[in-house]
Amino acid sequence: MKFEHCVPFEISAFAKNNLIYCDAIGCEHSPNFHYNRKHFDNNLLMFVTAGTLVVKQYDQTVCIEKGSGILMDLKVQHEYYFKKNTPSEIIWFHFRGNPADHIMKNLSDIGKLPIIFSDASFVSKFERLHKLFAGLPFPNEFEASKIIYELIIDILENANAQTATNDFKTLAAQYIMMHLNIKISLEELAGTFYMSKYSFCRKFKQELEMTPFEYINFKRIEAAKKLLTSECLTVAQIAQQLGYYDQSYFTKMFIRYAGLTPTQYRMSHCFQ
Repeated sequence: MKFEHCVPFEISAFAKNNLIYCDAIGCEHSPNFHYNRKHFDNNLLMFVTAGTLVVKQYDQTVCIEKGSGILMDLKVQHEYYFKKNTPSEIIWFHFRGNPADHIMKNLSDIGKLPIIFSDASFVSKFERLHKLFAGLPFPNEFEASKIIYELIIDILENANAQTATNDFKTLAAQYIMMHLNIKISLEELAGTFYMSKYSFCRKFKQELEMTPFEYINFKRIEAAKKLLTSECLTVAQIAQQLGYYDQSYFTKMFIRYAGLTPTQYRMSHCFQ
C-alpha cells in the first residue's frame, strides 16, 4: 500500500493539551530527500520500507536498514537522508502534545534518544493511523492518540528487551563513569535500564557487590586520587570536578575509602 502525505486541517485545543496528536504523516522515496535542521518543534517516527536511511544526531551517525525505524526528538540538531545510490523509502509521522512531550523529555534526560527499533508489525499499525487521516479534514483524535501511544510503548518495550540482553554490569559501570562529574540520582540510573529503583538496586548489588552509591563514591575517590597526584588543582576544585559540591562530604568519603584526608594523601604521595 502506498501512503500519501497528509496534514490534518485542524487540531483541537483539547488534543494539543491532553492527547498525543499527529500533525503530518506520509511516505517518502525521493532520492533528494534530505533534512538538516538545528531545531524543529516536533517529534518524529520513521520506518524504513526499502533501502537505507542515514541519521545524524548527538554526534553519532547511524544507518537504518529495511525493517527498522527510529524515534527522534527534532528539537535537537539533526540530519537525515537516504544513502547515496540506494533506492530507499520510509513511512513517517510527526507527533506532539503534552503527553508526548513529557515522554520524550524523560527519554532525552536519561540519554535514550534517538531509539532505533525493529518491529515487523509497524507497517500495519502505521496503516491504521494513516487511514484516519487520508481524505478526512477532522480525523478521530482519540483513536489517533491511542495508536501513536501504542506505537511508542511497543518501541520502548523493544528497546528495553534489547538493553536487558546486554551486559548489565558493563553498561551500568560505563554509565556511572561517564557521569562521575555530575549528580547522579537513583531515579536516573534505574530509568536508564527501564527498571524500578528497587529492582535496579537489587540487580546492581548482585552484579557489582556494592550499592549504586557505594560504587559511585568508590569510583569518584579513585579518580580523586589520580587528580591529587597529577594535577595542580585545589581539593575544592577536585571535589567539584567529581560531582561533590560539599567539600566536607568529599573529605568524609575520601577518608572512608582511602583512609586519609585528601591533603594527607597528596602529601604522602608527593614525597614518594
